[in-house]
Amino acid sequence: MSSRRPHSKSRRGCVACKARKVKCDEVRPSCGRCVRRKDNCYFKDTFYPCNAAVRATTPSSLSDTPITQDRDSPVQFPRSILDSPVTGPSGNELGWGGTFGFRDMELLHHYSTSTCLTLTNDKSQGSLWKLEIPQLAFSNPFLMHGLLAASACHIAHLRPDAAEHYINIAVYHHTSAITLYRPLLNDVSQGNCAPLVAFSAMLGFLSLAIPQTSLPQQDSSTATFLVQNIFDMFGLLRGVKTLLASAWEWIRDTPVAVLLSLPLDEEASSPLEPGAEATLNSLEARIHTEAESENMKAEYLEALKYFRKCYPCGDIENLHQGVPFAWPVIVSDSFYKVMMERRPIPMIMLGLWGVMLDKLHNVWWIGNQGQRLVEAVSELLPQGWEEPMKWAKMRVNSTEKSPHPSATAGEQS
Repeated sequence: MSSRRPHSKSRRGCVACKARKVKCDEVRPSCGRCVRRKDNCYFKDTFYPCNAAVRATTPSSLSDTPITQDRDSPVQFPRSILDSPVTGPSGNELGWGGTFGFRDMELLHHYSTSTCLTLTNDKSQGSLWKLEIPQLAFSNPFLMHGLLAASACHIAHLRPDAAEHYINIAVYHHTSAITLYRPLLNDVSQGNCAPLVAFSAMLGFLSLAIPQTSLPQQDSSTATFLVQNIFDMFGLLRGVKTLLASAWEWIRDTPVAVLLSLPLDEEASSPLEPGAEATLNSLEARIHTEAESENMKAEYLEALKYFRKCYPCGDIENLHQGVPFAWPVIVSDSFYKVMMERRPIPMIMLGLWGVMLDKLHNVWWIGNQGQRLVEAVSELLPQGWEEPMKWAKMRVNSTEKSPHPSATAGEQS
């Protein structure tokens, strides 16, 4: 009888491999599996070394914390993040596995007292973001990372003097959340479907909040970067389709089901504002004459129909913050693919989506992203396609924009 080859079990694998429950080769800075999957790869001890000394810091010293780069870290983080582990019973009792630092307590406090009030303008969801979702986060690290990233972005917005420090923290938590979230989309269960839905509802917010508070306003690559960031955000948002396809029977009975219910114009029958109506009619005419094929014509017309359903009509005060983010989720995979190829017709719809986003310009985590997207798409369109974007550029540069009621929500830390 042959004897089994002895082996020892290692606990030093990367976070993504542990989440997938597969063997990690532990190669740094990125293990082989993550390189092949083109995933972000990080190891817990890169950020929270077990033997690190806990260094006490006060809120007044946050903006003075120097930024350093660990040799194994894919992005730069403040040294104080690396040196503030939570270990022992207290961390495990919270269900965090000892991977969240003392600094994160500050972020969680800010989230629960301020940031949670800015994530929606739907009063029926107020307690959901303040109570139920944080409770889910205590046993789901990816969701906790998401809440802490949101809080760090909000503090960066409120404290420009310390923005760089908090943006680095936000990027770390956002990267950690996405790394843990993606594998779970292929392993949806009754136990994790609710936190997955909660995090998917945060993806638009996080994708816009981080560049909104950190990107330079003028840069030679801004147009390309902005459009690619939107494409990446759309890709993440579309993950909710996987959740709905496999777990709706479980989701509909949970408190987070309300996050998937949006006030859309299902019949697309309400007339839009005159400029928008004329622009969409003009684009529809070009689709009939210039679509690449009959199949693509049908795809474009369907995406345009969905666009009309999502385009906000009436009083801006009644505009639900989640409505603009429905359109990139419900369009077809074929349309999403050609939009990423930057074909003119879907790119124009993307630019017009920027107008939709700009209607929420006074929401702190959106700001001028809609305006910048319109300008970026206009810059990237080939010659001969400028006409449909003229109204969009005029609309987002108008001096008569209506203030949104959530403009000042949560502005006090």
